[in-house]
Amino acid sequence: MTEENDIEYFFSHVNEMMNAVDNWNPPPLIIEYKEDGDFYVCDGRHRLEMFRQKKAKAVPAIVWATGKENFDRLQEIIKC
Repeated sequence: MTEENDIEYFFSHVNEMMNAVDNWNPPPLIIEYKEDGDFYVCDGRHRLEMFRQKKAKAVPAIVWATGKENFDRLQEIIKC
């Protein structure tokens, strides 16, 4: 596959999800909070793009951080 085909497949899959979302309860995104302060989508890139295109204000997600320092920073960000 070429990169172009990969991109076409990605968005065709997103479009299928958008058409089915009214009859489907998408599982949560799996997100890791990294040491550098960034969030990494471990599972759910297609769902994330679907939610972006639908302009969702909130999405179901499971977020984790490895290590106490990262966990404490993550709690500050999400105000737990």
